[in-house]
Amino acid sequence: MKSISYPLTAQRSVTRIFTELAVISVTPAGLVLAEIAPGLSIEDVQGVTEPRLLLGERLRVAHERATRLQAP
Repeated sequence: MKSISYPLTAQRSVTRIFTELAVISVTPAGLVLAEIAPGLSIEDVQGVTEPRLLLGERLRVAHERATRLQAP
């Protein structure tokens, strides 16, 4: 991600990034891939992420129901 389109409240206050593809933890060591969406590989997520991702010790696949968008 080269830019953020929404307002930021403070520098270095983000600890997790949530997208439809993955959950990424922001750590002093770098960006750690914590969770990926069902059907995706680590390579899929890394392929669309500019910074190099580190792999979390407990990398898991998100629960499919939690990743589906529900219409009201």
